[in-house]
Amino acid sequence: LMIWHVDTTAFSMVQRGGRKRLDIEDASGMWNWQFEQIPDTVFDPGGGCFPSTHIFSRNTGTNLGTENPVSGVDSMDVAWVSGGGELTSPTYPNNAEGSANTLFGDGDIFGPHTNPNSNLYSGNNQTVPTGIEIQVVHADSVSGFTVAHVIIDGWHGTITTSANWSDTVEVTGMVVLASGATLTIQPGTIVHFVEGAGLTVYGTINVEGTGSEPVVFRAASPTEIWNGIRVEAGMINME
Repeated sequence: LMIWHVDTTAFSMVQRGGRKRLDIEDASGMWNWQFEQIPDTVFDPGGGCFPSTHIFSRNTGTNLGTENPVSGVDSMDVAWVSGGGELTSPTYPNNAEGSANTLFGDGDIFGPHTNPNSNLYSGNNQTVPTGIEIQVVHADSVSGFTVAHVIIDGWHGTITTSANWSDTVEVTGMVVLASGATLTIQPGTIVHFVEGAGLTVYGTINVEGTGSEPVVFRAASPTEIWNGIRVEAGMINME
């Protein structure tokens, strides 16, 4: 499954990393890279993508090995030319480094807390949650089409700052509340956990249920078994 991010308010169609009008969400994730510019070089890319001879300003690039789903660079933004180096423009020529790992497949989840994430941009950072999560990507044995489950306001992954749960919350995988993070659960909230989902706590959970509006944690369906709530080094405050 290929996922596109369309942002009609973005200034640029082509740039390395950051905010673009049309961008492929790379399933291999976004990472911190270090680039160093080297002099312009004559390069013949072939393939009819550019004129037979063109002068490019190139950069050597090193993946620093640190995931950065908010403002990092993905492999589709790193286009390597013969002999090494990175084309500053355009973003996705024929010789882009992107591979089959760019596509989402079995076991991959794309949501607000994954890498890459489904958030919208604030400036050049993807920090505005959409609440959209795509999971269970698989080939349908009857139609042969690739299909997936789309969940609105689902939760999966690591919560690193503050978050609020209210109304009905769908937990679609393992959620980790990081140290220093706070999760507030509003009165009357019902939290559904799908099969195998759970919550591991290193931060602080404030459960604000009342006698008339309790907070309820339960499986998404009677046949599903969830992994419970495990407090490792944090705390749960219950009113």
